[in-house]
Amino acid sequence: MLLQVFDGVLGLLVPAARPGRRVLLIRTDEIGDYVVHRQALLDLQAYFVSRGQQVDFLCLGLLSSLAQADQLGEQVLILDKRRYSNDWRYRARLFVQLRRAGYGAVVQTRQDKIATVEDALTFAVHAPLRIGWEGSPVSLYGLLSRPLYHLSFTRPAVRQVADVGQPQRHEFDFSRVLSAFAGASHPAVLRPSAATPASELPLPARYAVVFPTAGWPGREWPAPRFAQIAERLWSRHGLDVVLCAAGPLPHLAGPLRDALGSHLSDLSGQTSVPQLAQIIAGAEIVITNETSATHFAASNAVPCVTVLGGGHFGRFMPYPLDAQEARLSRAVYHPMPCFQCDWACQFPRDPDAPVRCIDLIDVDTVWQTVEAVLREGGDARD
Repeated sequence: MLLQVFDGVLGLLVPAARPGRRVLLIRTDEIGDYVVHRQALLDLQAYFVSRGQQVDFLCLGLLSSLAQADQLGEQVLILDKRRYSNDWRYRARLFVQLRRAGYGAVVQTRQDKIATVEDALTFAVHAPLRIGWEGSPVSLYGLLSRPLYHLSFTRPAVRQVADVGQPQRHEFDFSRVLSAFAGASHPAVLRPSAATPASELPLPARYAVVFPTAGWPGREWPAPRFAQIAERLWSRHGLDVVLCAAGPLPHLAGPLRDALGSHLSDLSGQTSVPQLAQIIAGAEIVITNETSATHFAASNAVPCVTVLGGGHFGRFMPYPLDAQEARLSRAVYHPMPCFQCDWACQFPRDPDAPVRCIDLIDVDTVWQTVEAVLREGGDARD
């Protein structure tokens, strides 16, 4: 409520600049979400550029290198989401910057959003054309924030994109809707990674990528189980293992080094996001939790096995069976009646332990899927 009042006061005090031919695309989520919607974002950019408009892109800092590699946006604006929600001066400065930029249109491209972030940014831009997803009536802060923030949308334009489904709709479907709005359609949703050379990194001739982190311990399959899979990849298939993660993993790299010796390349915490994409593009298989690594692999037709929990099952993974990306991508999961809990797990656990549905997935089940995917991948290449 305080954020709503704060933005409302700023809206009265800060006059909007005369709208010009600039358009702002907003995407304020994580790397994996960006990869899923990359093609739609580029389609939207092409749509507006074909009409003689300049497109800017607003995103989190961790996405800026990907956006620049994809040549998305003539200008990339960075959002610090934590500060935007907790630092009043930062929020006010960004509000003034957006209100005075003179945007003629703004497109909010998230399906799952918080009104006091994504809708508030659209409200700040105050462009005459505002396109976006209306959101679920049970979304966070939705009922409290709608009276003000729904004024930020141009109603007919919202309905063209927004009235397309229910909560937990697969992101592939929403991405296709965004592309269709831009007049484009594609046999595959995921666009191959931008060409960022990874040749400077010490990569083996044939290798598998193991990506054992997920940003939150509850979503991470236990590291010793990833280690067992890595050992089998070398001993049974002769694949070197490249260990990748957002940060260093000494607790996992040490035991793996003992088991694999020179057949392990530990690049955890040493790669940029575009480099990670290119490392994955050169792999023979990827083993990961539900992370951006899954989507990087699928976008480059690299076989992938994803250990999947039920938090938002069916929204990002598994891929729809009719999707081209599902051909070499498999999700391993333990079905439970509490799926789609949005990671509010009802079962007790230690803070550093995985949630129940992930912990119940055993090594042999994952390994059987790895071998099946390797066979199918080899057949596809033959």
